[in-house]
Amino acid sequence: MSLPDHVLSAEYVNLATFRKNGDAIATPIWAAALDGKLYAFSAGNAGKVKRLRNSARAQVVPCTAGGKLLGTWQDANAYI
Repeated sequence: MSLPDHVLSAEYVNLATFRKNGDAIATPIWAAALDGKLYAFSAGNAGKVKRLRNSARAQVVPCTAGGKLLGTWQDANAYI
């Protein structure tokens, strides 16, 4: 699954990860693009990391550092 250029060029993205019951939890994060993929760093005990251990399902959207959305959500797969 490839992400659009406007997502790959964003300095911050809002990352939505999903609980086991299907509820989305969105978190603004700093991300960097390399070879058509976004990379981010987070503590191993962070909620988003715990949710990604259960499912690779994710969504991303460009945002400000404060989390204001700057586009539309894009489906993605996230890996630890």
